[in-house]
Amino acid sequence: MPTVWQLLRLADDAKRPGSDTTTYPEAMNGIGIGWESKAAAARRDRDRNTAVAVEVLTLTCEKCGAGDGQQCKTKTGWVADRPHASRQRQAEAFVDERLGYLGANPVDVPEARV
Repeated sequence: MPTVWQLLRLADDAKRPGSDTTTYPEAMNGIGIGWESKAAAARRDRDRNTAVAVEVLTLTCEKCGAGDGQQCKTKTGWVADRPHASRQRQAEAFVDERLGYLGANPVDVPEARV
């Protein structure tokens, strides 16, 4: 972010004949794309993980047959600590497609949206 002094200096330079000038938005165009603060990244990651956890329960697990609203089961019939990998990956893919992410990267992918 430029200081007040820097902005005033740029304005004075623009008044000089023959000087090439540009506007602040033109100069800043493209800078900062893809950057986000740690807090924003953590919040986005938390929101994505919450959406994936909800989505997992809407899918049928190919490995154990857990249906809509059911948690995955172990081979002995106990509730698993976490969903099976295939079910988890499928839920992540659906959430990323819905959010327009390319994997966990918050890059907008317009073709990914339905």
